[in-house]
Amino acid sequence: MIPGVGGSSSILADLLEIPILVRRFEKTHAQLLADALREGSPTLMVVGEGSARIFPGGRAFFRSLWEAGSRGVHVVGCREVSICSCSGLAVLLLVGQTSPVEMDELRAHLARIDDLPVILAPLIPESSPIGTRSVVAHALLVDAAFDAIQGDYVVTGRPELELLASEIEHNLSLPVPTEVVDALAAAETIWFCGSLDGVAEELALKGCEMTGKRSVFAEGSRLLYGAGAAVRRGDAIVLVEPNRSDVARFVQLGTGVGATILAIAGSPIPGSQSVAYAGGGAGTVQYLQLVRGWRILVQLAQLMGK
Repeated sequence: MIPGVGGSSSILADLLEIPILVRRFEKTHAQLLADALREGSPTLMVVGEGSARIFPGGRAFFRSLWEAGSRGVHVVGCREVSICSCSGLAVLLLVGQTSPVEMDELRAHLARIDDLPVILAPLIPESSPIGTRSVVAHALLVDAAFDAIQGDYVVTGRPELELLASEIEHNLSLPVPTEVVDALAAAETIWFCGSLDGVAEELALKGCEMTGKRSVFAEGSRLLYGAGAAVRRGDAIVLVEPNRSDVARFVQLGTGVGATILAIAGSPIPGSQSVAYAGGGAGTVQYLQLVRGWRILVQLAQLMGK
């Protein structure tokens, strides 16, 4: 069980199974993707919809920036593929809960392109229609492919997976301050601000799905450059591991309009109500930020009677 979260909801069951999934992760599909990228496809295209695309695609984008000599990455929706030439690409197709009709159309389109390597990620069963286990599994698939290409299993080696599973368990067990959940419950709109690694965007989507609240992803410092005009009194701004040089300006924005500043970060953020995550190396902190965010949203949903 997760402290502070009662009941036996399907989403809760899925969260509790994530560490098991991490420990049992198999690299078969990742190796197929790595081979396709090694054998002449310089660019990876990650294709999917919603949660199936957001965090796994963010992992691919993050790894392409993180590693010297890595390859290009495109992250697109299923409909966007029809306008892509796909030349020189390897395609990772993330099914998630994409409609069967849309998926059939996509696969038919890709099948008409000669010599296009397409790796179909395995379907991960979920107890809840709100995907969490599949998000982590497909992100690990991306990480394992990049690890294989680099020849260094910095995320998905067996010791690394065991450590990550233990850290996820620990972060799921950490309590969430009551005042943080209360502030989110009172908010008209929740703004999730973070980088393009997929964490904040995935949390914004889950905020809508789990709680029914208006939840919006604002990339990076977008609220500080025009979009902040849409923030209203009583809104909540959630900063996911913000750039410390931007924090004072976010606090100023919140103070000016009467919005609450919250943060998910490895250490306290001045001027905010912070929810800390614990652990994580350079390549895995995003997983811990994500599960801490999901943990907050589950508690919020229960408070709201969802």
